[in-house]
Amino acid sequence: MLALKDFIKNYNDYSIVISDVRMPGLSGFEFADYISKVKPKIKVILMTAFDINNSDDMIINLKYNKNIGRIIQKPVSTKKLAKIMAETTTTN
Repeated sequence: MLALKDFIKNYNDYSIVISDVRMPGLSGFEFADYISKVKPKIKVILMTAFDINNSDDMIINLKYNKNIGRIIQKPVSTKKLAKIMAETTTTN
């Protein structure tokens, strides 16, 4: 995955990562797990088109990976995404 390779090479350039939950070859949860090993305090926002309120998989993965700041349901406006990014980067 190109995004993972770029993150590993340039991790100091990242303060937050936004990824989809479902991707070919690697889930967003797996991606968040990999990058947290490279940069342990990186915050991750995951996006999905699926219902996040009724998904045990989402809840379990959110508890497991402390770097995941939020899981948001698509579609999302740029204004709302900017607000979520600000909230995510200011929380510990």
